[in-house]
Amino acid sequence: MIFQATTENRFWVTKNAEGIIELHGTIKDTTPFIPIDEMLTDTNIFDLSGVTNASWMGLRRLHDLIYSLNKPSIVNFASARIYEKIKLFGSIFEKYDLDNIGMLFVDSKGSIVEKNVRVSHVIDHVKSNGDYGFSLDGARLIGPVSFQIPRVNLERMQINVGRSTVRKNEKYVYFWESYLNFLYLTVNQCQTQINDIQIGLAGEVQNIGSLLHKFENGLKNLIPSFDSNRSNKIPEMLETFTDWNLSLIDGIEKVTESVLGLCVDFSDSIDCPDSDSHQIMIDLQKSLVNIMKPMEDVIQHIEVYGKSIGEALFSFVNVKQIKSEFDSFDDTNMSVDLLERVRDQFEIMDIMSEDSWEETKLIIVEDIEAIKGYRKSCCVILQGFDLCRQVLEHRIEEAKIISHCIGDSSKIKSEVLDILTAKMVTEQEKFCCRFFYPVEYSHSMKSGEGLGQSSLVFL
Repeated sequence: MIFQATTENRFWVTKNAEGIIELHGTIKDTTPFIPIDEMLTDTNIFDLSGVTNASWMGLRRLHDLIYSLNKPSIVNFASARIYEKIKLFGSIFEKYDLDNIGMLFVDSKGSIVEKNVRVSHVIDHVKSNGDYGFSLDGARLIGPVSFQIPRVNLERMQINVGRSTVRKNEKYVYFWESYLNFLYLTVNQCQTQINDIQIGLAGEVQNIGSLLHKFENGLKNLIPSFDSNRSNKIPEMLETFTDWNLSLIDGIEKVTESVLGLCVDFSDSIDCPDSDSHQIMIDLQKSLVNIMKPMEDVIQHIEVYGKSIGEALFSFVNVKQIKSEFDSFDDTNMSVDLLERVRDQFEIMDIMSEDSWEETKLIIVEDIEAIKGYRKSCCVILQGFDLCRQVLEHRIEEAKIISHCIGDSSKIKSEVLDILTAKMVTEQEKFCCRFFYPVEYSHSMKSGEGLGQSSLVFL
């Protein structure tokens, strides 16, 4: 049937012959992890190589689950897009270990590639060679190791990390390295969030469509003159929603790819012998401003699409009208034969109510309430558009500061960090700030600026 959930949005768990717990599919905000509980032993290894998508909150819940086990646990093969979230949580390596993780490298041809890296290999490099220069199979890591392994964990191993001691203007060079990575991750989180909205919205609208289709079939038996085929319009509605969301994802992805390219180019240029770091930073600032200009159009489209999807859904799924249509049936017209047909169309399997129209009505009303619940869930999901818009607007504000201060890295650093720490509205922004700017983040929290205790999460 057209309203069945798509397989690519499923989540399932298996356990292989070696006892490794393998996670597969899509981890959503509400994904149940009960199957994992049934597979736990005294020591557990979790393989995430089969996870194709994961929402922020879904990963947080998985992280919290593994963290709370109080049993030796290892997480393997978290892809770069998965690990980019996990590394921000702040408590990895404390109660479980990460063995193989995905990181982004630049190969000999200048292409960005993802490689699975053993964490122990990275740690050995930092101990022997410092924070910079890690490479694997001829490809070099984008940025320092401390942008991958949380510096707090490296410092606990008494490993010195952070700025290079040999580059000119290192204080500002390191700021730009940090900011480019902060920018990439926060914007990329918005891209992920739009995808999560699409997955969540599709699931809830499919649920509504399935119940609505059943309701329409049943009501045609109750009221022969009833002629409504609203459920038939749902596939077209979903297709429109999907097209809009994909266009947003495409627009954000172009910016994230450009920012990642800047990370590579900046690192290459700044590390060249006799390079003019001041001029390189000026060129970076100009490029960054230009790259962010298309984001203003994306923000406008987010506002328009989010509003349009909400209006379309809430006008289409009119629960009061649905209830009114059901209540319009005259109970005196009910017969044994009609009751049987209606129960069949409403797919009611409860044998305890099979001879009672009054009890049958209560079950049908439960379906109407379920439609109402799915509609409320859509409303919550759509709030993600507004949070995405706010996050991207913050990045635009920072770009405007840069455009007004080209060449003055000192002023840019001060003003960008001030506005960055003062306007965090989501947990993702908060965690990214904590990861790349721990000192500024700590000061912001102590002074009551930024999020304080009122963190919001992409839903």
